[in-house]
Amino acid sequence: MLEPQENGMIDLPDYEHTEDETFPPFPPPASPKRQDGEGAEPDEGSGVPVPVPPKRTVKRNIPKLDAQSSKTVGPLYSWDSQNALQILSLIIVSLDK
Repeated sequence: MLEPQENGMIDLPDYEHTEDETFPPFPPPASPKRQDGEGAEPDEGSGVPVPVPPKRTVKRNIPKLDAQSSKTVGPLYSWDSQNALQILSLIIVSLDK
């Protein structure tokens, strides 16, 4: 284990003159146009397009807005500005503690 020095710093070994380890290069990638079939995927070269399933979507009711008070009308919850200010003030007070 490293011992701390007088000024509280730890004496680390000198890595300036250490050589990096060399590794052999990566082999070249396999050719995608192999004739022997080795490494080829089963779908390649068959010419038959793979069917793509349709995306499934969920239809939901879009909430309607009340133009007078800018509140949503419907199943979604909405807050008027007074409730929002009270909630924000409670959050700020709780964070200050």
